[in-house]
Amino acid sequence: HRQTQRKQRQPPTGTGTIVFTDVEGSTEQWEVFPTAMARAIALHDKLLRASCHAHYGYEITTEGDAFMLAFYEPEDALSR
Repeated sequence: HRQTQRKQRQPPTGTGTIVFTDVEGSTEQWEVFPTAMARAIALHDKLLRASCHAHYGYEITTEGDAFMLAFYEPEDALSR
């Protein structure tokens, strides 16, 4: 059942792995380099979402540059 959910990209249920991300120092970078940060964060978001998808992750929520992701297995969350 878990493998079927995983392959169908359904949100994990039961035991899973939660990952929180945040871009360190981004508030200061936004103040100094707003145009560059807009481009950098757009690329960051695109790459993080692609990586999450490639490793059977599920995006729970985002706020600013922070992501909360769920994975079925710890190995999926740690994959490159």
